[in-house]
Amino acid sequence: FVAGLRAGFQFNTFPTMAGALIPPGMGGDSMLAALTSNPVTVQFLHRWLELAVVAAALLHWLRFRRHPGLASATRWLAGLALAQFALGILTMLRLPASPVFWGTAHQFGALALLTAALAVLFRASDSSPSTPAPASGIRATSSAAHSGG
Repeated sequence: FVAGLRAGFQFNTFPTMAGALIPPGMGGDSMLAALTSNPVTVQFLHRWLELAVVAAALLHWLRFRRHPGLASATRWLAGLALAQFALGILTMLRLPASPVFWGTAHQFGALALLTAALAVLFRASDSSPSTPAPASGIRATSSAAHSGG
């Protein structure tokens, strides 16, 4: 939505937008309209979503940095989230000078971040125990219990 609405051209400052953390002009006739067609709202949410992504990536890295199967993947995830955040700021500050270059670089950063998130997900599912837990309500029993011995 940011690129399609040219929302990046609205406010080329960081961290504030029009000198405020919550900029004037947000909202719209309906919630859906504000989320999809108001460039001020879209850019505001884009900024805060990235902060949430960076926080989540850093928390995952802190939680799993010593895990043998996830340490490397979460390190990449955290590093790429920080790089994408920095690239987003650079894109916003440099956008008027070269919008295609910076916009494309930011899109490729998003693709790299998504790839890293999928790698963490894949490694997390791969590092789970190989023997599945019994379904709820079903008790695991040994063969000795059935034979009476």
